[in-house]
Amino acid sequence: MVSICYDNVIYHNNFVNNTNHVEKDDSNGIWDNGEEGNYWDKYTGLDSDGDVIGNTPYVIDHNNQDNYPLLNPWIPPNQKSEPFPITWILVIIGIIAIVGVAILVFFIKTKKARGEVK
Repeated sequence: MVSICYDNVIYHNNFVNNTNHVEKDDSNGIWDNGEEGNYWDKYTGLDSDGDVIGNTPYVIDHNNQDNYPLLNPWIPPNQKSEPFPITWILVIIGIIAIVGVAILVFFIKTKKARGEVK
């Protein structure tokens, strides 16, 4: 028995290192969500506008194409790494500066108590 599927919406997938990315029997699918599609490691199109989406569709067969192929593998939003916030860098530098000044003051007071500094 052969099942044929129509109008399935398939996007945000990574098709990598496959001999044959898609196997279908006259099926008709929708390979993007109207803005983004899938990452195909065999896609050779260009990105002239810099939006990381190919300018030409990735053709699967005469009935199927991804109109918005991704140029980089898709990473789910909850797995994307956030850049280290500059606020934390400034806080760490501030703490180091305060600790450094406190240590310097401690040593100066210690030397004054011993009579080493006038």
